[in-house]
Amino acid sequence: CAADVIRELGYPSREALRMWHRDWLDEQGTGVSSQRGERYARYTEEQKRASVDHYLTHGRRASRTMRQMGYPSKEVLASWIDELAPGERRIRRGPVPGELKRDAVLKVASGELSSREAAEAVGVDSSVVRNWKRQLLGDAKGLMVAKREPERGDSSQQDDPDALRGEIATLRADLERLRAEQRAMEIRLAIMKG
Repeated sequence: CAADVIRELGYPSREALRMWHRDWLDEQGTGVSSQRGERYARYTEEQKRASVDHYLTHGRRASRTMRQMGYPSKEVLASWIDELAPGERRIRRGPVPGELKRDAVLKVASGELSSREAAEAVGVDSSVVRNWKRQLLGDAKGLMVAKREPERGDSSQQDDPDALRGEIATLRADLERLRAEQRAMEIRLAIMKG
């Protein structure tokens, strides 16, 4: 039924579909392909190449390419990319599981990874990771603990300066480790509350 085909695909008109069907029947009967599509090609090869190049060099965003170039539809652009640069098209994946989101946000908020690195690991854009962070952490902006100098005790207890320096270095390392653990726990807590 022509109406079902048009409703499902979103194109063409009823008359165009009948014309395509007649051409297909002629091709099946004679074995000679129709030249109709070649005579009425809407876009030149240069236009195809220009739009695919724009797509590949400007963030691989179909909507950005269509807005900038003024043509074509997403489906046509996708077919051009598959034709001229196979395997380069960004393919949408299904939703990212919540556990992967939480891990990415935890790594970004603790400073272990940048949002771009976390996004590459998950397979999304860096803005998506920043949005997840806002969603999961909400208004918890003060999660990063400010670094402070450790309080110095009375130095008259020990007379050896080298021993004191070694002890101070050990204490500072322990302090940094504990602060990092505290930041990670605060982030986990905020995510669980969020």
